Amino acid sequence: INSDFIFIPLVKVSGDFIDISKLEEGMYGFFISDISGHGVAAALISSMLKVFFSLYAKDVLSPQLLFNMLNSEFFQYLNSGEYFTSFYGIYFEEEKKFVYTNANHPSPLLLRADTNEIVELNTDGFFIGVFEDSEFDEREVILNKGDRVLFYTDGIIEAKDENGFEFGIERVIDIYKKNRNNSISELIDNIKESVFNYAQNKIEDDIAIAIFEVK
Repeated sequence: INSDFIFIPLVKVSGDFIDISKLEEGMYGFFISDISGHGVAAALISSMLKVFFSLYAKDVLSPQLLFNMLNSEFFQYLNSGEYFTSFYGIYFEEEKKFVYTNANHPSPLLLRADTNEIVELNTDGFFIGVFEDSEFDEREVILNKGDRVLFYTDGIIEAKDENGFEFGIERVIDIYKKNRNNSISELIDNIKESVFNYAQNKIEDDIAIAIFEVK
């Protein structure tokens, strides 16, 4: 696979978190999350999440099970209204299978190389850390050569122009499709520049974008 990402915090500390890692030979994990709020409090939760994720990820090869474990951990710690959205997917190279779970995070976008079709990768699942008995769904999709998956946090789609209108998902999809022949690094830059131009550089949230492509 090929992968790349950018991360632009609103302030020096941030609540967005991206992790792209090789779990085992031929097995890759893609994790993205967005902590509620901004600043130091969100950054502290994000730091805790990084620790728990690094402890569990290589041994728990099920996104659903990992989210169950994270929810149990964070339900104990988050008691003043904090929560986080998250998406986690594992790509099994030999089977070309992408297994994923979404906890109320903006749906990553799968762009099919052969048809230019967009598939939203979503599952049933609430925020992590809110309810002790939250349940998370797990789904899978087969990926083919050239397929790309775009992950992002809501700082992208909620960026506003001077009249208060949001950038929105349709603009992201339009850029994604029109630049499908660009490298993934160029594509990420295309999205970032479009968002910053739209908002006249007045970004009000952390921004994270990641893409991986099946070779």
